[in-house]
Amino acid sequence: MYPIIVAKQMIILFLIVLIGTFLRKKELVTDEHSKFMSSMVINVFNPALIFTSAVSQKCEDTAMVYKTFIFALLSYLLLIVTGKIYQKFFAKEHLERNIYQMLFVFSNVGFIGIPVINAMFGSYALVYVAIFIMEYNVLLYTYGMSLLSTEPKRQTFYAKIKPLINIGMFSCIFAILFFTLNIPVPEIIKTPLTYLGNCATPVSLLIIGFSIGSQEKISRLFTGIKYYMFCFLKLVVTSVIGILIFKHMPLVPELIRTLCVVLMAMPCGSMTLMIVQKAGIDDKDCCTGILLSTILSVATLPLVVLLYNIIP
Repeated sequence: MYPIIVAKQMIILFLIVLIGTFLRKKELVTDEHSKFMSSMVINVFNPALIFTSAVSQKCEDTAMVYKTFIFALLSYLLLIVTGKIYQKFFAKEHLERNIYQMLFVFSNVGFIGIPVINAMFGSYALVYVAIFIMEYNVLLYTYGMSLLSTEPKRQTFYAKIKPLINIGMFSCIFAILFFTLNIPVPEIIKTPLTYLGNCATPVSLLIIGFSIGSQEKISRLFTGIKYYMFCFLKLVVTSVIGILIFKHMPLVPELIRTLCVVLMAMPCGSMTLMIVQKAGIDDKDCCTGILLSTILSVATLPLVVLLYNIIP
């Protein structure tokens, strides 16, 4: 069942990417349109998705929530450490290495993770996926943005914290508070935010397509052996390490251990491309890593689930 569910979901998402590629190739959208839409995803659609994913579920099992927070943090720390080890094999320049680091750490736990987890485990599991998304976004708007910072190292205190003062960060803070305290949100507020959050997935995938379509020869995106090695390390090797670490953790429900591994095995997140584009940095490596990892994950995600079942 799992391979069919995952393959179907990946094909659906990839078709949206192809639509974006077609629109860009036909010059129905421009680079300026793509940058504007990237800004909308970062500043409007994604923050709305973060908040609504948290307030749509009730926090009933506090102990389970705490354990999920800890395990989610451990999984991200594992991705950060392994990414630091891997990145030196793919780039020499500091900024380019940091782009690969972002691709390793920030997987597509929301746009692809939510529908896949929902299909595999049911809506009950989504409340715990929301915790992963919260931590993901806190890291994205802090650690992630700091990786691409080109500001001088000697800065005032305000200059250092300024990148953290943004709507994405505030949405993470409010999401965590509302979720843990079970603060009710009126439908008149939650409904429009839900509509905006629903835009995040298709728009992000279209933007990936726009970036692909802007390339003179799309075939060049798939000729570099380093991209395949990158995807193998991220999607398979790191997931196997996660299985060996998380599978037999004591006093933790099987659902949380499985979520850690499956979410680690997700392809590269499209939010990395949004931030790279917004920073005005060359997005070729970023776009190729996202697209290729998304395509290959159609095969690697079922493989990781299989390995989780057979590795003792």
